[in-house]
Amino acid sequence: SLVKGRSETVGLVIRDLSLLEVDPYLLPLLSGIIQRARLDGYRVLVESVSSDEMGDPFGELIDSGRIDGMIVENANYGDKSLRRLVKGGRPVVILGSQGIPEEWSVGIDDRRIGREMTRHLVESGKTRIAHISFAHFDIFAAEQRYKGYRETLEMEGLDAFRETYVLQANFSMESGYRAMKRLLAITPSPDAVFASSDAVAIGAMAAIHDEGLTIPDDIAVAGVDDIGGAAFCRPPLTTITSKPYETGAAAAEMLIDLMQGKSPAIRRRLLDTDLVVRQSTRRS
Repeated sequence: SLVKGRSETVGLVIRDLSLLEVDPYLLPLLSGIIQRARLDGYRVLVESVSSDEMGDPFGELIDSGRIDGMIVENANYGDKSLRRLVKGGRPVVILGSQGIPEEWSVGIDDRRIGREMTRHLVESGKTRIAHISFAHFDIFAAEQRYKGYRETLEMEGLDAFRETYVLQANFSMESGYRAMKRLLAITPSPDAVFASSDAVAIGAMAAIHDEGLTIPDDIAVAGVDDIGGAAFCRPPLTTITSKPYETGAAAAEMLIDLMQGKSPAIRRRLLDTDLVVRQSTRRS
């Protein structure tokens, strides 16, 4: 590495390493990055950088010499340190978006996902649809999925959207469980819940079961990601695919091009997604 002046290492930067323990999206994402990076002889280093850190944490990491470029997942929207790197033309690929023209990014159409899943619940006959975000709205994907949800409900009528039906979780099943408990204490309680990740949705399902309610008869539940366990929930979970493995592989390919001085064909790549309807939103 000293002779070549580069580390031959790709960095996956997440906001908190503890998320690897609670967010099932991250492992297939990491697997996709590793498998694609190996094809070009790169290793992968997983690091954490919080958008709440003072100074220039993203810049310090890429200048440390430990990585040649970075893939950044779930940074706060508008993060100044990250934006400086992107505007400076450094080899950075963002999962999601920072909303700046210079960025190279890979993601899915999160706003459309919010609209599609909410529309599915409306078409299933649900009228009191709650939303549990997988994280706070400073994260691009969380905000966009919420906006799609809200836009769809507002098109259904002024009474369809209720502020009290919107809660923010913290990536994990446990946080989804706690949020669902709060929703069940509201009168009238929701008859459907759109959780913007499967992990949060699974936690919500557990809370509903613990209250002696049935899914979907009392409350329908839907998520996003189609993680490996979604089909094995009881009832199986309706969800929208987010393709974490494919996202990781596409981001690694884009970053390797940037590190090798090439210009990727697409500056903002959006992967296709699919609605997967299962028994958590429809009767058998």
